[in-house]
Amino acid sequence: MVQLYPQLQGSVLTQLQPALQRALKLIKDNLRSTQGNYDHMLAVFFIDVCVLLVRQHPADAADLQKIFEAHSQKEGNEVKKWMHIQTDSSYISGWTNHYKDPFYLPYKQLLTEALLKIRTGDTLPLLSTPTHQPAWIAPEVLVARVEQYQHHQKPVQNMDGQLSLSRCRLYDTAEAINRVKEKLHGEWQRLLLFLLDKEAEPQGPFTQPDAWMISSLSKWPKQPYAAFSTLGYYDQAFEKYTGQRTWQAIVEEFDRDVYSYENGNFKTTKVKDTRKKLKLNNPSSITKEESSGIKSWLQKILPKSKTVVPPSLFYDQLEIKAQWISHEYNDMRRALLMMPNNPEAFLPAIIRKCMQYAETGESDKKMLIATLQTLHELWDGYGEMAHLFLATAMLSADKTVAGTAAEIWLRYAPVGKINNELLGKTLGRLEQIELAPLKRFNDLVIVQLFRISASHNRLLQTVVEQLLTVLPDEPIRNLKKLLEIYAELLAMNGTQAAVLLTNRLLVWKEKSAVSKQAVSLLQQK
Repeated sequence: MVQLYPQLQGSVLTQLQPALQRALKLIKDNLRSTQGNYDHMLAVFFIDVCVLLVRQHPADAADLQKIFEAHSQKEGNEVKKWMHIQTDSSYISGWTNHYKDPFYLPYKQLLTEALLKIRTGDTLPLLSTPTHQPAWIAPEVLVARVEQYQHHQKPVQNMDGQLSLSRCRLYDTAEAINRVKEKLHGEWQRLLLFLLDKEAEPQGPFTQPDAWMISSLSKWPKQPYAAFSTLGYYDQAFEKYTGQRTWQAIVEEFDRDVYSYENGNFKTTKVKDTRKKLKLNNPSSITKEESSGIKSWLQKILPKSKTVVPPSLFYDQLEIKAQWISHEYNDMRRALLMMPNNPEAFLPAIIRKCMQYAETGESDKKMLIATLQTLHELWDGYGEMAHLFLATAMLSADKTVAGTAAEIWLRYAPVGKINNELLGKTLGRLEQIELAPLKRFNDLVIVQLFRISASHNRLLQTVVEQLLTVLPDEPIRNLKKLLEIYAELLAMNGTQAAVLLTNRLLVWKEKSAVSKQAVSLLQQK
């Protein structure tokens, strides 16, 4: 729209009528089953563009004006006209959703920046527009776009710049690096060399700290840089940006309501109960170094230094506040595609919303499926949070959720992008309290993961071995079947039971429920 806008005049404007009618109808009616709040946001943005067109070309846009009149907004006895908005205001700037979910704000800001470009006649391309599915930007294209901004001496807008750096595909960057050295200058040259070169260190000065920080979070591995220590971003826990939270599978107490009917009255009684829960711990707090007595006294009498408040990042807004999910699952793919180089940063919010308990509602399942499908497109050498998400999905009662998780493993395990030891231990930690029945994993193995290839069989053996090592002494339900699966994997792979399982098997051979299987595995050693 930014680049098309100059052509929108004369008779061409009549061709926008169906799109404007659709946008106004979307705003007025409930969202369809395949639509989300991002669709609503885009409709509002398009309405803003059409308002601008009507004001700039009143004669040619008369048909658009009639459509606005026909779709006036009624609130009680008051009729609000779409065109009765201040010229320096916009509908997109006031957009919000019912729960005011923060994760919508980055795209809202991007659309606000795009509208500003349209209003000011700036047709330079948005840096953040993807060039490749699902949301990647080719590095050489990003460099060429920045080159245009430098040529026209135009500053890069905040959110457009952040998203562009977050989406840059950091593979085969040699050509782009050469172009940066030849065509760019100043801070953006240093910034893009840092982003595109895996080994490069940041070189100051840093007048755009948000762009530098976003670039560091797009690179692998995710790590803090000493050069950024004074920017203010490391005043909070680094895992806020990487998503790598610590977690526990726990049994928690809670108050359950019990309803009864006594003497003609309904009565509610609170009863203590327990439930199994996947708990994510909050990011670790930053502890400040203790001051000595003299240093503490000097700090009191000397002028206090100002706290550095850095420009906000879109990572600060990766939070889901919705109490009940309605259409948010249709937005998950686009939310994750803000950061295809670092989707794990958003996973804690999704896990907290949809995976705390083994049983989930239909909307939660749809959100999990959308997330898994997106990860299937993006999956790379991720850390503990992605493996926790994958393991928990494998234990889901929903066959589509578990099946999509299995497809991720089947595709990425043989190419070394799944940490099978970590995945197995994560499954074992979840099963220590039987957060979900082990039977679900057994069934998934038999139906989808078994006998795919020799390579898959060896990798699956690693997963099962690591799972077994962290299970409790007392056999959990369906452990017998998992031991039988493990024995079959050993036979197919021509291997023996791992030494690391010896202690577990010695304990279990004394347990009648799994004694036969444990003894058989011990005899293979």
